[in-house]
Amino acid sequence: MTTAGTPDPATDGFFAPGFRDVEALERPELERVLAGLQTRYRGLIDHLPAVIYLTRFDDGEMVEVSPGIRQLLGIEPEVWLGDPDGWHASIHPEDRDRVVEENERCLRAGTLFRMQYRAIRADGETIWINEETAIVPDEHGVPTY
Repeated sequence: MTTAGTPDPATDGFFAPGFRDVEALERPELERVLAGLQTRYRGLIDHLPAVIYLTRFDDGEMVEVSPGIRQLLGIEPEVWLGDPDGWHASIHPEDRDRVVEENERCLRAGTLFRMQYRAIRADGETIWINEETAIVPDEHGVPTY
């Protein structure tokens, strides 16, 4: 902590200052800490020069996408999430089959998907995407996202 009582990311951690003592927190203080964490997380995700997304591992449904999708593909996050074929449709037609096949192979194998491919923005411009995924397991180690 700094002398002013605010968390110091260098010593307290960026995401979870004081979390090592979480058991000692009373509910109102815990709620305040969690609200602060949510604000930091959302601020970080919303301002990264990248697109962060969550796709359910079991059925492939994308359940969250960061605002970076606006700058990358020129589409609103809500529209992207509302279109189950949005990702496939955004992939350049000449790249689509190999990208989809590799993604499906990685899902079956439970491995990370890493690939460069072309995509088409909402305004028709062709861009290059460098996509890298991470598998997020549940508390039992089962892939969830």
